[in-house]
Amino acid sequence: MKKFFDTLFKSLNPDAYSKLSSRDFNDSFKYFFSVLFLAFIFMILLALPMISKMPQNISLQMGGMIFKIWRMSFAFRLRQ
Repeated sequence: MKKFFDTLFKSLNPDAYSKLSSRDFNDSFKYFFSVLFLAFIFMILLALPMISKMPQNISLQMGGMIFKIWRMSFAFRLRQ
């Protein structure tokens, strides 16, 4: 984890680009997906309050008719 944050801070420093560019493709691949994963987790944490309010908002916009139960009965007669 320390290596990740060191790389993150080095990527913000233009003088360190020559050191970072000499790394192999696997390191850059791991770094890219680590940043992508952390951004995803961060966005989920930011969206949690809105996600928890979503069912209430939907039911208010739909007029409370979402969970109405429909009952139907069928009767069949067979001729002999």
